Amino acid sequence: MATLRSRPSSRGWRRVTLALALLAGLAFMLLLASGARATDRISITQGPNSIVRTISEPDTNGTRYLGGGFTAFDPWDTGSGALVGMTSGAVAPAFPRVGGGNVNAAAPDGSGGFFIGGSFTSVDGTARIRAAHINADGSLDAAWNPSPDSTVNAIAVSGSTVYLGGAFTTVGGTGRVGVAAVGTDGALTSWNPNPNGSVSAITVSGSTVYLGGSFTTVGGTTRNRAAAVGTDGTLTSWDPNPNNAVSAIAVSGSTVY
Repeated sequence: MATLRSRPSSRGWRRVTLALALLAGLAFMLLLASGARATDRISITQGPNSIVRTISEPDTNGTRYLGGGFTAFDPWDTGSGALVGMTSGAVAPAFPRVGGGNVNAAAPDGSGGFFIGGSFTSVDGTARIRAAHINADGSLDAAWNPSPDSTVNAIAVSGSTVYLGGAFTTVGGTGRVGVAAVGTDGALTSWNPNPNGSVSAITVSGSTVYLGGSFTTVGGTTRNRAAAVGTDGTLTSWDPNPNNAVSAIAVSGSTVY
């Protein structure tokens, strides 16, 4: 009758020791990866490892920027934003890691880079509070740093102007409730519709900026949760008056969805 061993044989101990060494080595590699730059980091996942909140329009090369609450994207340690090929779905590993919070909005800059907004606080280790511009080569735009004081929910780019929507009340220390327009050079413009609540959606069509959110007035005039403002800052007569919050807006020809 076979007897039970009270402890592993010498061969068994060698296997246990090898397994522990491999686990320790893997833990060390993951520890290093958490502080490495985008081109050095790698983690194991398939697709994003958590919620996606935004998918940008394609840039000039057809790639799109995805943002959300994820921290890794097949298989890169991207943080909460990733540049993804239009047909292959491959992630561009050179794009910088976004940390400290979600990416809620992204829009192409027309030159291969992207403007992003959300609740994040850093881009590849450099402080960027809730809004940033990433150049086509993956570098952070040092000049564009509007620093809204609360979450950015929407971004739209038209020519040399970047429109931001969110729950903020100041941008760069200047009062801007819910919406703001920042030049691609980083300077805050005088455009100031002044809704009385947060903005969750922005779309620009020609000389009109369509807004959606939870506000009930714009510039002191009643506009329940949807409004259209000229690029000159003038409130238009467009007033669909939805009875609850608007989260998304799209324009096609003469129709606003």
